[in-house]
Amino acid sequence: MDFTMNMEKTMGRLKNGAFLSVRSGTKVNTMTIGWGYIGIMWNKPYFMVLVRPQRYTNELLGEAEDFTVSIPFGNDLNKELGICGTKSGRDIDKSETVEFIPSKVTKSPVIKGCDMYYECKIKFKQLMNGDEFPEDVKSASYPLKDYHYMYFGEIVECYEGE
Repeated sequence: MDFTMNMEKTMGRLKNGAFLSVRSGTKVNTMTIGWGYIGIMWNKPYFMVLVRPQRYTNELLGEAEDFTVSIPFGNDLNKELGICGTKSGRDIDKSETVEFIPSKVTKSPVIKGCDMYYECKIKFKQLMNGDEFPEDVKSASYPLKDYHYMYFGEIVECYEGE
């Protein structure tokens, strides 16, 4: 599949919501993301996702070796995106909201019914340094000073949904 074409499709839809999913041992969770970055790092394709420290997904990502991003292009999964963006996997079983299906390469599953899938191996993570942000960004996006962790996932598989 053409990485550049998929990148353009993905970035155009990401702001409308996507599912970031992770498996750590027997625990599986997904959350809604609207921010991210796809590009070339260290001469390979990467998907960088941002997760706040207090999120249950962050806890699982800290123990996992991979993650997936499942992107719906239409509005069919808007209800599910809303639930997964407002409810914690600590409090609800997300498999009652979305259908997890096996991915092709990673241990982390993908979400059934999406149009584009990225499977990523975690290669690097870093907590953002809030001291480096402009004041307008800090006040608008980080009033609680809960700066995101950035997870750099090497894209090991990318494909369209059926």
